[in-house]
Amino acid sequence: MAVSALLATSRVVDEENVEPQGHSQPIDSFCYGLCSNTFGDADCFALCKAKQFKDGNCIVQTQQLQCCCSR
Repeated sequence: MAVSALLATSRVVDEENVEPQGHSQPIDSFCYGLCSNTFGDADCFALCKAKQFKDGNCIVQTQQLQCCCSR
């Protein structure tokens, strides 16, 4: 199982209560902002593709649902 899939299933996050963040600057080298009820997996995937990554998903990272990209 991929690490991102494992992280996504390890903790449930209430997406309704997550405040959206700007998505232009990376939180770390592969994660760009928080996912929310208005910024989901499809938006994350599009953002990552625009930044020349192969894939992107909303995953739980540091107890928050973040948009993280992979090469």
